[in-house]
Amino acid sequence: MGLWVQKEGYDTCLQATGEVMQSPNTEVYLIRFREGKFSHYHKSTTEFFHFTAGSGRILMDDREVELYPGVSLVIPPYVKHMFINNSNDILLEAVMVKTNTHPEDTFIV
Repeated sequence: MGLWVQKEGYDTCLQATGEVMQSPNTEVYLIRFREGKFSHYHKSTTEFFHFTAGSGRILMDDREVELYPGVSLVIPPYVKHMFINNSNDILLEAVMVKTNTHPEDTFIV
């Protein structure tokens, strides 16, 4: 835990697992968006984000939400979502909590 992992358009840093929190299939991450993340959804995972730095927006199904420090949002299963960085800076620092998660639960739209 504590190591940044670079992914396509974003980076994650695992902070706690379900085992540590005694809550199976739960994960807590710090996350940084560079370019943004592809449009996708989950069938069982619920995601919670709290943004601590940067600016951008998220497209959730047919809704657009501005992202900036202090904004929190919950993304339930089956909601298509895509994060967009509005600047050349990192849209970070969100804390992300995922529940009911498993490795095969990301579906690209």
